[in-house]
Amino acid sequence: MVGGYAGWTSPTHILAAEEGLQWGGPELRNKTRAFQNCCGGSGTHAFFIVWRNAARFESGTLSVNLHIDKLLPQAEIRCQQPYNGLLTIDLTQPCKVRVRIPDFVEPNQVKAKSNGGEVKSRVWGNFLELGEHHAGEKLEVTYPLPLREEEETIGNPGFRQYRYRVTWKGDTVVKMTPIGEPVKEGYSDFDNRQVKTYYGTEGPGPLYQRDFMLKDGEPCPTPLHMDDGSLDFWYLR
Repeated sequence: MVGGYAGWTSPTHILAAEEGLQWGGPELRNKTRAFQNCCGGSGTHAFFIVWRNAARFESGTLSVNLHIDKLLPQAEIRCQQPYNGLLTIDLTQPCKVRVRIPDFVEPNQVKAKSNGGEVKSRVWGNFLELGEHHAGEKLEVTYPLPLREEEETIGNPGFRQYRYRVTWKGDTVVKMTPIGEPVKEGYSDFDNRQVKTYYGTEGPGPLYQRDFMLKDGEPCPTPLHMDDGSLDFWYLR
């Protein structure tokens, strides 16, 4: 379902358990619930907040807050995560530039250069201040994308727990690996019976099929929608 929100997922599959709907008309009763529509409005709004605040231009300063693609009248910003630790900023007007330092790297691991000459940078809080730059300059900010693993457990204390090995590349989850014996059924409070569960390696709609992201490469850029500032409802500073 295009545009739908999976409301009952496990970490590895779009469906966590085959539980039936217990509300609505007779045409809905006992059908397996998988998608959630209450997130339709709030989820879309959340995407807007992320996009709107990914980069901001205020008082002559361009602030890149999130390492994602963004198009502003002042600059085109592109990021190659999770393939490469590379952020490019093509300026269309002169301004000061600052870039947030990713949480997974040390500040001294972040490097900046420009086709317009030397870049004198300094660390201020969790930002790298790159100073004043001219229209037509292209800035490149590079940093490593460390590959790391950690173990996580989901489930309420005193009830069934599910363990996973999470593989990160930079700040992107590229793999979720179940640990231990797969649990194939569990008790449902909604259905008052044992139902099929999908917390292992088998089930409908596998998630995190991202082995291709483990390899470095150059992504193909997509056209961007210009943020001209005309939409700014519920602005979060």
